[in-house]
Amino acid sequence: MTIDIRIDRIYRAAHKQIPAQAAEFSKWGVDIAHATATIQKEIAPTSHAIGGQIGALGEEITFRLRQLTRTLNDCAVALDQIADDFSARDAEAQAFLAGHAKWLETSGYEGTPDQAPLPDLPKDL
Repeated sequence: MTIDIRIDRIYRAAHKQIPAQAAEFSKWGVDIAHATATIQKEIAPTSHAIGGQIGALGEEITFRLRQLTRTLNDCAVALDQIADDFSARDAEAQAFLAGHAKWLETSGYEGTPDQAPLPDLPKDL
């Protein structure tokens, strides 16, 4: 059995595509948390129940986006480790990397993938 694998695609996903998605979800989490806080401050003087409902919804969405960001960060690291391990054990992957000696470095694929920050709720909630 042969596994047809493109090592460059694995590294690109681990170092570029997945971290970009994680950063986008993280930003959405921060944006939602801040928007929720602003809405709650505006509604607070009215004592309307919708303020609490919006706050709870904002917290839940931010929490879920935080989980998603953490999962994507973990996936990027795991995929990078899989690619490193595969490259160390597979003759074809070793040949590819030997023929592209500076490829990992110039592509920005060396080391651990960037980690998106985890969105938190604003301190004033």
